[in-house]
Amino acid sequence: KLTVRIRKRAKLEGDDAKFKQSRYDGAFIANAMSEDEDEIVNGKKTGKYVSRGMVYRSAVVKALYESVDTVTDPNLRNSYNEHIRGDDTEIPPPVARKLDARVRRWMVSTEWLAKAENKAWDVPSRIAESGKAWGDLNDPEDFEEKAARSKREKKERKKVKLDGAGPSNSTKGKGKAKEIDPFIDPLLQDNEPDEMNMEI
Repeated sequence: KLTVRIRKRAKLEGDDAKFKQSRYDGAFIANAMSEDEDEIVNGKKTGKYVSRGMVYRSAVVKALYESVDTVTDPNLRNSYNEHIRGDDTEIPPPVARKLDARVRRWMVSTEWLAKAENKAWDVPSRIAESGKAWGDLNDPEDFEEKAARSKREKKERKKVKLDGAGPSNSTKGKGKAKEIDPFIDPLLQDNEPDEMNMEI
């Protein structure tokens, strides 16, 4: 589906040609695509596919996909299977370590995200900020780079603390809470002995 939509995007014309701009590139990643299902009638496959979008999608990204899907695939095969639009599915944006594989904030409905049951999904490993092209002051930082730097800084703080501490006969304190970087999705944190495990 992604490959087909990329081909169709290149053929957009008129008002829809705006979707060729680089600010919309985030919508053309595998993690933003919905899965197609075989249409089954009376227990048998019809040879058609049912396409289901995601409830969390914003009006902008829905309009983008609708415009792209109306374009005829320039590489249309004779064996092309017809696709039928089905009901949207209620699933959250997927987790992705790589920035290029994450859904951007402009692609997520603010109304969907404002619901109490969906706020847990508003973490950087699932939703990356939109970036300067959408009016943000900065572009989103790669999660892996952020996590790696956080670990380096943590080790440096420990080293400085150890180097500056003299010998002590006092016993270690109990149950001291560990500092956790709020940027990091708890689902992706390494299970290091000195880190607190969290779940969402």
